[in-house]
Amino acid sequence: YEACRSMLKKEFGVEAGPETRALWQSLLLAADDTSNVQSTSGVPASQRLGRPSISVADFVNLTGKQGDDFFAKGLVQDITTALSEVADYVVLAALPPEKSGPGEEAKT
Repeated sequence: YEACRSMLKKEFGVEAGPETRALWQSLLLAADDTSNVQSTSGVPASQRLGRPSISVADFVNLTGKQGDDFFAKGLVQDITTALSEVADYVVLAALPPEKSGPGEEAKT
């Protein structure tokens, strides 16, 4: 926030607006609320702040054979596991693809 406020003042000669200050305050309060949250690796959220993060996207099975999907899924899981063992960054869990509706295939 301070960097943003300083840049606005220096470059444009204006102060941060009330909306920006309110957002900053809400983020500070949210950070306080999550300070005791633990990730799957056991690292408190407060210790992860400011660290780079990475997520592994799903691979696409180009063979056309549905039975080969497990290769792509296994590769993503192996890469995610290996990356999570490095303490320099946080590995984010990939979100499952959205489904169009009950019983329908995931959107790609």
